[in-house]
Amino acid sequence: LGDVYKRQALGVCAYLIAQTTFLTWSPNYLQHAFGVSEKVSAQAVGNYWGMSIFGLITAAIFVNKVPQRRLLMMVSVLASLITLTFVLASSVEWFLFTSYLFGFITTCIYKIAISVGSQQLVSAPTVLVTFLLFSGNVGSTIAPMLSGWVVQLFGIQSAIIMTWVGYTFVALVFGLCLLLEKRELRAHA
Repeated sequence: LGDVYKRQALGVCAYLIAQTTFLTWSPNYLQHAFGVSEKVSAQAVGNYWGMSIFGLITAAIFVNKVPQRRLLMMVSVLASLITLTFVLASSVEWFLFTSYLFGFITTCIYKIAISVGSQQLVSAPTVLVTFLLFSGNVGSTIAPMLSGWVVQLFGIQSAIIMTWVGYTFVALVFGLCLLLEKRELRAHA
């Protein structure tokens, strides 16, 4: 597998680390930062997954109207901005409202990234898609351990900061992949 695919896999892995970190720690963060009940804090996860199905359907429609690479960059950058609002949120109501938007916007990243990654070769071998899926599984598997370690060292808010840093990293990695892909296409043209 070439370097561009390894970078794409790194982005997929980082996406699932960031997503799993948010889903694992946001209720605890809300309880700690805003003193809300477990029932209220669990709404962040419910809001995320509740809107995710609508986000996936919308993304499936947009994929036919907006180039996939552009769509991947748009949702990755939006994910970074939305997670920054989690870090800066001054009320539980704002955090919970934003979690609806977050679920709607970001759940399509994984599928679009795998689709874009598999399109980077004219006849992509099945091992490429398997490698991207494996990278995602690695990300979701190591996220609880990694985020738990970060929270133990720096406190509960660090999980929300880690989510923001993770999504920002994802946007940067995917942007770099697409930039290098474009440069390689020009070199071979």
